[in-house]
Amino acid sequence: MDAALKQFKAARQLYVERRFAEAFDKANQYRRFINYTKIKHEDRRRKGVPTVSIIIVLYRATMESVGCIEALCKQAGATAEVIVVDNGFSKKLYKFIRKLPVLLIRNPINFGPSEARNIGAFFARGTVIAFVDDDSEPSDNFVESAIQSVSDPNVIGARGRILKGGSGEQSPHYDLGDYVQEASFNLEGNMTVRRDVFFAAGGFDLLMFGHEGHELAERMRMLNHGKSIVYWPELVISHDFPTGASLKAKRERQATGMLYREYRRCTYAEKPLPSLPVKIVQEGFSFVLRNPTVSSLDEQVHQLRGWAGDVGIELLIETDASTDVISSKLANIRTEFPVTLLKFKTNTSFSNQTRLRYPNVIVIEGSFLTPSISWITIIKVLNDQLIKHADLTSIFGVATYFESTQGSMLGSECAFDELFIQEERRVKREKALERRNAYPSTLENTLDELSNRIIHQCPYFNDESLTVPRSKRPYSLKVGFIGSNELYAELNSLCKVTMLVDSEQKDPSSYDVLITESVLSSALQEQLLTSVSDWQARFSSEGKPSIFWFTESSIYIPVFADLITSFDHLFVSNKEAHGVIKQTLGIEGQLTDVWIAPRINNQIKHIKKPSFSNLNMLYDGWADTLHFSDNRELIANLLPHGVHIAETKWEFNQRRLTETPELQRVIIGCLNEHQFNQALKEFRVALFTSQTLRSPEQQKKQILKALAAKTNVFYFAHESDESRITELLGGLLPYVEVFTNVDLLAERFEQLKREPWLRKLNAQKAWRYVMTYHCLENSLNEVLHLVKRDSKPQAPRVSCITVTKRPELVDTIIANFKRQTYPDKELLVALNCSGAEFENFEHKLKSEVKNVKVYQLGSERNIGFCLNWLIRESSGEFWAKLDDDDEYGLNYIFDYVLNTRAADLDIIGKKMGPTYFEASNETLYRDPSLIEVVDTLIYPGNQVHLAGATFFGRKSLLDEVPFSESLRASVDVDFLERAQAFRKRLLLIQGS
Repeated sequence: MDAALKQFKAARQLYVERRFAEAFDKANQYRRFINYTKIKHEDRRRKGVPTVSIIIVLYRATMESVGCIEALCKQAGATAEVIVVDNGFSKKLYKFIRKLPVLLIRNPINFGPSEARNIGAFFARGTVIAFVDDDSEPSDNFVESAIQSVSDPNVIGARGRILKGGSGEQSPHYDLGDYVQEASFNLEGNMTVRRDVFFAAGGFDLLMFGHEGHELAERMRMLNHGKSIVYWPELVISHDFPTGASLKAKRERQATGMLYREYRRCTYAEKPLPSLPVKIVQEGFSFVLRNPTVSSLDEQVHQLRGWAGDVGIELLIETDASTDVISSKLANIRTEFPVTLLKFKTNTSFSNQTRLRYPNVIVIEGSFLTPSISWITIIKVLNDQLIKHADLTSIFGVATYFESTQGSMLGSECAFDELFIQEERRVKREKALERRNAYPSTLENTLDELSNRIIHQCPYFNDESLTVPRSKRPYSLKVGFIGSNELYAELNSLCKVTMLVDSEQKDPSSYDVLITESVLSSALQEQLLTSVSDWQARFSSEGKPSIFWFTESSIYIPVFADLITSFDHLFVSNKEAHGVIKQTLGIEGQLTDVWIAPRINNQIKHIKKPSFSNLNMLYDGWADTLHFSDNRELIANLLPHGVHIAETKWEFNQRRLTETPELQRVIIGCLNEHQFNQALKEFRVALFTSQTLRSPEQQKKQILKALAAKTNVFYFAHESDESRITELLGGLLPYVEVFTNVDLLAERFEQLKREPWLRKLNAQKAWRYVMTYHCLENSLNEVLHLVKRDSKPQAPRVSCITVTKRPELVDTIIANFKRQTYPDKELLVALNCSGAEFENFEHKLKSEVKNVKVYQLGSERNIGFCLNWLIRESSGEFWAKLDDDDEYGLNYIFDYVLNTRAADLDIIGKKMGPTYFEASNETLYRDPSLIEVVDTLIYPGNQVHLAGATFFGRKSLLDEVPFSESLRASVDVDFLERAQAFRKRLLLIQGS
C-alpha cells in the first residue's frame, strides 16, 4: 500500500505541474500497486442485490453531509445501497454514519474526488452507480429516478438537474429544462452510469479534479458507439454554486483539466486507460451451462425465480451450436438474470476469458436436472454451508466447482461427492508453498523477450507470509514522525511511530517527541519544509521536544538550515556534514553512525528450505556495472564462481540487458528491501566495490545489512580508491575482507566454499559486532535521554541452569558459567542424587561463584522435574541450560540474547555441535558438509532436532509447556514437540 500511495502522490503533483505524460505514467504505476481491498472499510449494508449503488465522497465534511446520507438511506430500501468514501478529516461524523446501513470506506490519504469515486465503485453491488455530492439535498424520489435514468438499453449514463439550494447563485448548466436530451457528465455530483460500462471505460481518470466528467463521457462514447448519455430532469438535487475563492480554485482546476483532456485526446490510442479492477461482493452464484439442451432452458430458469430476490444469480451459457438457435430463448431470461452467451474453442477455460459476477461458480455439463434434485437444493445447501445432504447423491452432471478469477471462497469447509469447498486461507497458503516448490534448483535469468517498457522485477525472495510476528515493541516511546519510509519502518519496529504527514491526529499531546528526517523531494520540497515547520511549532507550543535527524550529505545543509536551527536537538548521520553544521551554523549535533534495525535486518531465515543450489555471491550493483567499466570487467571475471547481479536502489529497463549480453543470465533483477534482506540469507558472500553511485553512508548501510544476515562481505577496492577504505569502513574493517586483486578474491571465495566452518566463524564474529554496536536501539536510547524518559529497556537477566548427578564435575560447571561474557547472569544448580557430598558441592560453588543457588533433589526425581524446579526458582527473564559435561564458548549466552533483539522467540537452540575426542586431542564436526551459517525458524512439518544441552527459553514458557516430570528419557524431544504443538516460536541457531 505504501508504494502505491507514493506513486499516487507523485502522479498528482506532476499533474498539477501540467507534466501530463509523466503524471499518466506514474498513475499507471499506482494502478499496478494499489489493492482496494486493503483500504479500511466498515460494511453495514443490508443483504441482498441492490439495483443502484449511491456513492458519496466526503472531505472535511459537516453535519450537512450526514443529512444527505440519511435522506438517501431512507429512500434506499431493497433497491439501493449507500457507499460513503471518506477522503479525510471527517472522523467526527463517524459516530452518526455508523448508525446508518451504509458501507463506510476510510481512505488512508486524500485521493481526490475522482479516485475516491472509483474506490466506491469498486465496492458497489448494484448494476447502476449514482454519484452524489455530500453537501447536497437529494429529492424525495432520487433513488427511483436514478434507476429510471438508465432504464433504456441504449442509455449508458445520465446527468441530473440541480436546483438552487439557498441564497447562493446558480450556474446555467445546472438546470437544462424539463425535457430529456443528449448531454455530457458535466455534473459529477449528480450523475448515474451503468456499472459495467463505467468499469470497462476505466472509471474516472484518477489524476483529474475538474472536467473529469467530460473526459469520462468521451471515453465511454468511444467504447459504446451508438449509445447515449442523457440529461434526466427527474434526477434532482439541491446545491449552491461556489463563489469567491472556491469558484476561483474551481476555474483553475477546470483550466488544467481542459489542457489534460487535449493531451489525452492525442494519446488515447497509444495509452488507453485500463479498465478498473472488479470486486465480487454480492452473495450469489454464477452458473456455467456447457452445451445445454434448448428445450430444458425454460424449465431450469423457472426453478431459480424463487431465489432470485434473496441471492444473486448469473447464467453463462457455453455452446458449440449456432448462437442464433439459442438467442431467441435468452430474450426472456435476460429480463430476470444477467446472461452471457459464450462460444469457446474446445478445452478453453471460461475463467480465463471472462470476469464473473459472483464468487461461487458451478459448472454444468449438458442436462443437469433430475426428478429428485434441483439447482435450488444445491444453492440452499451451499448457502447454509451444510456438510452433507441426502439428495446430493443423485447429482451426476456437475463437472467441477471452483473459485472464480475475481471472487472469494465460502467461509467454511463443506464437501459432498464432486463438490468441494476449501477455506480461503488454507488455499492461499498452499498456493504460496507451491510457488516456492516451483522455484528452479538453479537461479538464472532466462528472459526470452526484452521489452522497452517493462521494469524487470525479480520474482524470488518475496514470501512475506512466513515472516515472524512480534507481540510487543521493546520501547514505550510514542513518536510523531516525518521522513522516509525506511526510517519509519525501522523506528516503528522498536516503538509506536505515527507518520504525521498523512495523520488526522493534529494534537501533539498524543506523542512524546517529534522526529523529522531530512528528506529531499524534487516536486514537493517547499510544501514538505512548510509542513515540518508547522509541526515543530505545534510541538514547541505544547512543550514537547523535537529532533531533526540529518541523514543527507553536507551539500544539502542549506536546504534544511532553517529547520536545523529551529529544532530542539540535532542528530547527524554523516561525519562530514556534522563538521560543516558545527562550523557554519554553530550547532553541536549528536553524531550517529549508520545503523540497522535488528527486527528487519537479521540472520533469521523465514523459509522452510533453501530455494536454490547455486547462490554463491550476490552483487548489489547492476547500475554500477553499467556505469563503471571496471566493475563490468570485475563481474565478468567472477562469472565462473557463481556471481549474481541485483539492484536495490535504481530501477532498470530490460532493454539495458542487451548492453551486457555476457552478464544477462546472471542478472536477477530489481529487489525491494524485503527481497534484499531475504536474499542475503541465501547467498554465501555479498560483494561490494569502491566504484559506486551510492553515497558512502548508503553503501555502508548495505554492508551492515549483509553482515547482520551472517553473509560474508567482500569489498573490492579499485586502484584509485584504496586510500578511502579505512575512512569508509571504520570499525567494520576487521569484519570485511578487502581485495585489490580479482584473482585473490576468487581464490579466497573458493576457500570459503571448501571450508564452511571458516565462513561460519567469520560471519558469526561480524554479526555479533553489528548487533552490538550498530543497532538503531543505540540511537533511540539517546532519544530517551534527550526527552528525559527513563523507560530504556534493560538487558534481560539470564538464569543459567545445570542439573547433574556427578558432583565431581563441579569445576566444569563453574568454568562454563565464569567463561560467559554476558554480565547480568545467575547460576542455579540441582544435584540430582542423594548423599553427604552435597555440602562440599554447595560450598565449592558458593565460594567461587557470587550469584549462585544450589539445590539437592533426590535421584527419584527425573531431569524434567529438576529443570522445572530450577526455572521456577530463577529470577531471570530467560533461562539457559548448561550441561555438566559440555564446554560452552565465551559468547554462548551473549549471542542468544542478541537473537532476542531480532525476533520475539520462545525457545532457541542448536544442533549437535563439534565433538571432542580425548584420545587424539581433536575437536571435529560429525559432518562438515552440513555446516550452515544463517539461522532458521522451525515450523510444523520442518522438524529439526535441537540439542537438549543448548536450550535457551523464556521463563514464562514454563506456565504452558513445562518439562515432563514422568519421562526417564528423551525429555528434551518431548519438550520441543509440545512447544510446537502450542505454536511457540523456535529458532535453530547455526552460529558458533
